[in-house]
Amino acid sequence: MSVKKPHILYVDDEKMNLLVFEISFRKNFKISTAISGEKALEIFNTEEIDIIITDQRMPGMTGTELLRKIQEINTKIPPGRLILSGCSFSEIEDQVEEEMNLYKFISKPFNVESLRNDLLMSMNSENY
Repeated sequence: MSVKKPHILYVDDEKMNLLVFEISFRKNFKISTAISGEKALEIFNTEEIDIIITDQRMPGMTGTELLRKIQEINTKIPPGRLILSGCSFSEIEDQVEEEMNLYKFISKPFNVESLRNDLLMSMNSENY
């Protein structure tokens, strides 16, 4: 009997970051990656996603813009939404809206074990 792995959509405009993330977390999670917000929306519209992790600074669409669009598409998705970024939270705080259901802001570079725990905690939050 196999247990369904939680499905993470990770969005970052740097291919190396996508590769490192996928290698680091594929044992515990099903991973989909997108190189842009537009590609992320395509995946989100075709697959069942449990957790969304997005970089903030990307060409074409920021991470907060992506989360806003995802919220407009489906308001019932779990609050497993994280921003993983090289910028500080204070730089984007005014762009984060309550209805985005942002679970956590994490600064790059991330610690694999700490992020894994955050991901599992987001899946177990009372709002999930």
